[in-house]
Amino acid sequence: MSDNTIRKGVNAIADQLCRAVDNDFSFRVQTGSSDVDLQKLAILTNFLLESMEQNLQSLEDNRQELEQRVLERTKRLDLIVKGAGVGIWEWDPDNDLVRVSTQWLGSLVGAKNESCFSLDYWLKLMHPADVGAFKKALHLHLCGVAARFEAEYRMADNAGGYRWVLCRGVGDRDPATGQVTWMSGTLSDVTQMRFRDSETGLANGDYFELIANERLAKGEPASMVMLSIANRSLLAESLSRRDTQQLTEALSARLLGLLGPHALLAYLSGGLYGFLLPQADDTLLHAFAQDLLSLFEEPFEIGEQRLWLSCHIGACNLVQIRAQSAEDGIQAAQLALREVRNRHGSDFRLFEDAMRTSSLERLETEQILRNALRYDWVAVKLQPIIDFDNGNINGYEVLARIEHPNKGTISPARFIPVAEETGLIRQLSDVVMRQALQLAKHPLLQALHPKGFNLGVNLSAVQLHDSNLPERLHGLLQAHGVAPERIKLELTESAVMADPEGVKDVIRRLRELGFKLALDDFGTGYSSLGYLRQLPLDILKVDRSLVSGLHRNPDQYAILEMVMGLSAKLGLRVVVEGIETEDEFLQVLALGGRFGQGFLFSRPVAVEELPQAHEKVRVLFRLMQQAQ
Repeated sequence: MSDNTIRKGVNAIADQLCRAVDNDFSFRVQTGSSDVDLQKLAILTNFLLESMEQNLQSLEDNRQELEQRVLERTKRLDLIVKGAGVGIWEWDPDNDLVRVSTQWLGSLVGAKNESCFSLDYWLKLMHPADVGAFKKALHLHLCGVAARFEAEYRMADNAGGYRWVLCRGVGDRDPATGQVTWMSGTLSDVTQMRFRDSETGLANGDYFELIANERLAKGEPASMVMLSIANRSLLAESLSRRDTQQLTEALSARLLGLLGPHALLAYLSGGLYGFLLPQADDTLLHAFAQDLLSLFEEPFEIGEQRLWLSCHIGACNLVQIRAQSAEDGIQAAQLALREVRNRHGSDFRLFEDAMRTSSLERLETEQILRNALRYDWVAVKLQPIIDFDNGNINGYEVLARIEHPNKGTISPARFIPVAEETGLIRQLSDVVMRQALQLAKHPLLQALHPKGFNLGVNLSAVQLHDSNLPERLHGLLQAHGVAPERIKLELTESAVMADPEGVKDVIRRLRELGFKLALDDFGTGYSSLGYLRQLPLDILKVDRSLVSGLHRNPDQYAILEMVMGLSAKLGLRVVVEGIETEDEFLQVLALGGRFGQGFLFSRPVAVEELPQAHEKVRVLFRLMQQAQ
């Protein structure tokens, strides 16, 4: 075959192959030549076309399969992200573009159309106080100091509050320069973790302070109310965990029902609830407090139980106290709350400036007391108790004093309430008891009282609730070799009557161990003589309030006469306290009083001054006998 014929045959095949330029390999070349070589070329070309067609089909199948896999994985990732409640963000540093999941951003802060913006715009969405920490964390990651980026910040939401956001991410670095060329990560709404109390479901203290500070910064009028559950500890000890949780939820619901527009309720800690009210009117504050108290007039139905809660309320007007921060308001409201706790008969107090002074004095007293216990500044004085029949001193009341090296003698009226409030009363009472037991064997006292004497030591309400008290006191007496009947334990009327059933067992066991028991400060308004028959008492100490001005008040005279008469029938010895004038002394004698103490006879003195006290009492009785 001529070359010209072969050329024409090859060109014919080439013309047919032009279809392959468009990625069409489905055709097959044809040759009308009978030339064997041209036919071989056509067969080989068709083989290649078929192979290319199969390969392309395989690639297409693989592409579709990969696309389907990517689609499925993308759906799964979206589901995971949605289920986790997180958003996705990306940052292109070169073009300064931040992209955030539109749906997530809209649900968080209400932004629906802006999901692509600059880094500066992103920073403007944050609380100003959090921008610095965000920039620092980002800088540490960009520099390579931190392997990952993580920061928490607040974003204003469309409800006028703030949401806490946890932002995490990592950068993709250029292998050559190490510079971050792309960053991506997740955004999580962690407000519930930061601002929600897990026990009550209410806002927590952090959120309470945040909103209070925001309102103060805007100059909005506001007030704070603090409510504490007085019997919270007793309920927690008595109820199951389930019942306690139900009670907590029921209480939260009842308190929330009282809130008006723009008011906030938060659980701060330890049974303390805080209210932030959008008002600065004392009259409205008092009305709100009364509404709060009325919520506790009905019991809580928990299972088959009907539980009553009691509360204390303290409040402050943030405008009146010129609060600069939430902390100022919280401190003022808690000072008012402390006043309520320390005063019987009141459930609500509004903050007054005098409370701050009182708080500072209390703090100073606490420090003095702690130092006194540490450096042995606690000293005891003895006030004689007189037998009016013969003018003899037959015993003493042991009274604690603090002898401060710089401030001199500090009265128990100042440090005893602080000791009870702080729990230092146990340590203080132990110190006083040990000194009293040492005095029981003091040579001077034994010389003054050859036939013996007794010592009266005060017990606090805290001690009366200590189930180990009887055995501990008995052990101290045995260690010092002092018989229990020589120690008269004085229990204040208020301490006994505040929880008579709770202290009855301790009182009974003290009496069984041989201690003499006296009810101190009788007449302060708590108990009745009828109830006293249920207690194993030996002595009734009449408070000075029934003695002061006795000769000028017939009603008071009649009351004291009745007390003495009934006490005698109950077999109680009466000791009249606080006798300061001769007129009061004569009135007590006229009523048949036999024992008493007071400044008329002797102030509390150190043991070394007792001889002079004895002499003063002898002279006083001698003069009175001469006058008669």
